[in-house]
Amino acid sequence: MISNIRILTGFFIFVFLFGHSQLVFSEPSIQINSTAMDGKGVFLPKTIPYLIITDPAGLKVGYDPTIDKKYNEFNAGWTISGSDEIEGFEAMFPPINGTYTIEVIGSSLMAFFIDISIYREIAGEGLPSLEVRGVTDKGITSQFQFTYNSDPSKPAGSAVRIATPSSLKQDIALSRKIGWIDSDGIMMSLYKKAEAIEKSLARDDKNTAKNQLDALINEVNAQKGKHIKDEAIKILLEDVQYLMEHL
Repeated sequence: MISNIRILTGFFIFVFLFGHSQLVFSEPSIQINSTAMDGKGVFLPKTIPYLIITDPAGLKVGYDPTIDKKYNEFNAGWTISGSDEIEGFEAMFPPINGTYTIEVIGSSLMAFFIDISIYREIAGEGLPSLEVRGVTDKGITSQFQFTYNSDPSKPAGSAVRIATPSSLKQDIALSRKIGWIDSDGIMMSLYKKAEAIEKSLARDDKNTAKNQLDALINEVNAQKGKHIKDEAIKILLEDVQYLMEHL
């Protein structure tokens, strides 16, 4: 098991009460956890979605299994651990305002779940968690961004999937591989649309790309409850939304 744990002085302490542990935060903090599942939502034993987290200053923490490299560039505690044969990546760090990037790197074919929790100074006073889901395979990367804002008058954070035409094709192919698309014909139809979108964007033909993205949305929605499961529909529509917003 790969592990790298650093003690952050003044960041958090454990309080034991009636035989149970309680995490008490002496400063604001962000906690990020990853979990792997199969296509039916069953937790996978000894299967880890590895994470590389890049902070707003461009510094990284985490582990890249493709090159066996650990990153410890900013003040964070992280580890790869688990219980009952279920492992995952865990990180905790004091936040700074701005946008973080999370790279999820698969160790095998898996669906993954990433939970981003934002805590204040008082024990148990956490803001609603941000959740992102996806599908990956050995050595394949998916990317997300989340934004932290310390201003109490504004939302503390938000999370989005980062998409490119290449990652859209990747999500289509992996959705078929994990069983969220149950037809090779449907998968190929969507894949060819994604290829056409990629070619239009390479020519900077944004109007054509928009029409092609609309066509892909229509096909995905038409297969809801038929050949495409809800998990894949959510991921593909988030991909398309990101591409639409960044034409």
